[in-house]
Amino acid sequence: MVNSFGRRYLKTIIRYRFLPIGSNFLFAALFNLSLTDRD
Repeated sequence: MVNSFGRRYLKTIIRYRFLPIGSNFLFAALFNLSLTDRD
């Protein structure tokens, strides 16, 4: 049970780590917004 959950957790981490370029662009846009908001 725990091992199954761990594998699923790792799979989601890998999925978020290797997101498509479109999603990375969206994340970068949000990051830039947060930086400009600080300024």
